[in-house]
Amino acid sequence: LSFVDSDDYLEYDALEKMSNFTQNGKNDIVSCSLFLKKDDTLSKQDGLYLGIPVGDSFTKNELSQSELNTFLNGMNYPVAKLYKSKMIKNNKILFPEGIRFGEDLVFVVKSLFLADRIASHEDGVYIYRNDSENSSSATRTISNKLFDFALALEQIYTFMKENNLIDKRTEEAFKYGVITHSLYILKITNYDQNRS
Repeated sequence: LSFVDSDDYLEYDALEKMSNFTQNGKNDIVSCSLFLKKDDTLSKQDGLYLGIPVGDSFTKNELSQSELNTFLNGMNYPVAKLYKSKMIKNNKILFPEGIRFGEDLVFVVKSLFLADRIASHEDGVYIYRNDSENSSSATRTISNKLFDFALALEQIYTFMKENNLIDKRTEEAFKYGVITHSLYILKITNYDQNRS
């Protein structure tokens, strides 16, 4: 199972590459790097900067606290990933309805928490368009959707409590996520104000 936004696209062999990285189903999620396309320029957004293991599979318990923080908050986009459909279906992981901004975060964090093994690879497979011709990105018209983010965080925390996933490490990672995403929202709000 993989996702592509309507204004983005995949490398021609993206799904084959990610499928090979699953190691015959050993990994529940494979996450790869993406390219940022701005007008005529492509720049690779390496997963290496996330500070998590690259090139091999790992479990959440194998991560240090700083790695866990970036794992849950740096890999929070649903694209450039291949999910084991059985894991998604068995755990009934869905994009929440009624949330226009932050619904991706809910889906991805739930998936990351429930996955047994995850692989991160630096191969770029996904092209994220952020050029002047691409005006459909949610981050370009976000100001009227900011309150949805609070609902998304509430759903994530409720999910963590209901599944007994809260401990010292995960609570710190959640708090780290609240701070980093709040700063991101302030940045986007400022961008919207400057455009209007």
